[in-house]
Amino acid sequence: MEDEAFSINLCTIFIELNTKNRNISYHCNEIMNGEHMKTVADLYNKFNHFDKELNFELTVNAPGNIIYRVEIADKHLSSPGVGHGALVAALMDAVLGTTALTAVYDQGFLVSTVEFKVNYFKPTFKGDILVGTGEIEFQGKSLIATSGRIIKSHNGELVSKGLGTFNIYPMEKRGLIKTKEI
Repeated sequence: MEDEAFSINLCTIFIELNTKNRNISYHCNEIMNGEHMKTVADLYNKFNHFDKELNFELTVNAPGNIIYRVEIADKHLSSPGVGHGALVAALMDAVLGTTALTAVYDQGFLVSTVEFKVNYFKPTFKGDILVGTGEIEFQGKSLIATSGRIIKSHNGELVSKGLGTFNIYPMEKRGLIKTKEI
C-alpha cells in the first residue's frame, strides 16, 4: 500500500503491543538527525503541490527549524513589478505550519492550521528572494503555536512577521500509520 510505504520510508518504525486492546500500533521512533530532516523535506516537497506551484523551496534543519525560499517571479506579481501580498501570506502559512509539523512529526503527529496572522512591513518586487524562518512559541498536548519572519535575502529587510496556531493530531487520522487488530 502506498500509505504504508510512505510512513515506513519516512521514519523508523517500532511496534508497541497494547495487551489490553490487543492492538499493534506503529509509531515513529526516529531521532531527527540531518539525514532524516532531508528525508522529511524531500517527502513534504513531493506531496505538497501548492508549494511546488508557487516555487517554494523548503530546507528542514531540525525539528522546528526550517527555511523557506522563493524568488518573486512574473506569476507572483499583482501589478507591474510588485509582488502580491497573497504570496507572502502563503509563504508565511508554509513557514508557520512546517515549523509546527517538524516539531511533532517524529512523535507520529501531523498539524492543521487553526488560525494564522500576518503583518506586512515592506513590499516585494520581481527578482526579490524571500527567506522565511519560524520558531516554536508554545507546544501543548493538542495545540502548537509558532512565529515566523520573512526577509529579503539581499539586504535582510523585514517583509513580514506572523503567528500561527495549529491543531496536533495523530497520523492515523490520515492513514499514514496503521493500527491493526491481532
